[in-house]
Amino acid sequence: MIDRRDLMKASIGIGASALIPWRESIAQAAPQLNLDQLVAAAKAEGEVVFYLSATEPIAKALSDAFSAKYGIKTSFVRLSPAPMVQRFAAESEGGNPATDLVWVGTSPAFNLAFGRDAVKRGWIEPLPRSGLPALQGGRFPVRFMRENSAVVELGMWVIGYNTDRIKQADIPKNWTETLDPKFRGQILIPDPLVSNAYIGFWGLLFETYGEDFFARLRDLKPRFVPSAVPGTQALAAGEAILALPTVTALTASLKEKGAPVDRFIPDVTTSTESEIFVVARNRSKHPNAGRLLANYMMSEEGNKVINAVSGGIVSIYDTRSMPSGYKSPRENIDNPTIKRLLGI
Repeated sequence: MIDRRDLMKASIGIGASALIPWRESIAQAAPQLNLDQLVAAAKAEGEVVFYLSATEPIAKALSDAFSAKYGIKTSFVRLSPAPMVQRFAAESEGGNPATDLVWVGTSPAFNLAFGRDAVKRGWIEPLPRSGLPALQGGRFPVRFMRENSAVVELGMWVIGYNTDRIKQADIPKNWTETLDPKFRGQILIPDPLVSNAYIGFWGLLFETYGEDFFARLRDLKPRFVPSAVPGTQALAAGEAILALPTVTALTASLKEKGAPVDRFIPDVTTSTESEIFVVARNRSKHPNAGRLLANYMMSEEGNKVINAVSGGIVSIYDTRSMPSGYKSPRENIDNPTIKRLLGI
């Protein structure tokens, strides 16, 4: 079974550009799939199941849109990245994976380790070699191809704030402005040890602002919460003024429900770059439907569905609205260092 300790080890210095031997993968690709034939085969299977770590509204929107387009029953299971990978590993070792596609939003190193191990064990198929129609003719943006997967969503890290508890003029416009003494005791921070997804964020702040940033942050006595989901919910409930960080999808979904919460996107930021993996054909219960779903998520049409729910600030097909100082997540920091810097 995949060892969680191995997956959670950060590969220090890995950047997204280091994870893209996609040219070689595509050169060794399986025969290209005809979309009409793939649709027919997927419809004959009748259903598809996917695992994901993204928020439930995104999963539901994707499921509804895919089912409406192709008439295929679509269901999903939402788990945080490490438990999801562990569940998939246990099922695959038993020869009975319950999913056809795995969608993970965490650090590049975690996904790289998972993908390589799962390919070695024959659990997944390298996506660049899958022959999917979305990969034909240069349709899919190659900067978002990875060794065994593809990025389909950017979960941008943003500053969340409670609109009832802050004046418009006081909303922080960058990460250093969150260090104002008026926010003492009013900052919620997701526990960075819960998920490797936070490594890229804190690594960027360490790289950009140095240790002094963290000393000032510690002085503000922030409160740690289990993850960004309950943290953003607590923010909406008025338990603090700021959430540092949160993601656009969480603030957008709560704001739509009338909660007093919003977000500001700093020029300097990073994201979780959510990647999809397709289960090996000889293990998947619905291999054609799984590949059709992957193809839909990688298409411009399907990708718009995902990004519309996640806050809609950046699509992998249109990065013009990407923050000017955006950097792909890098593992240039490790958990012990994060613990020390945050005073955990």
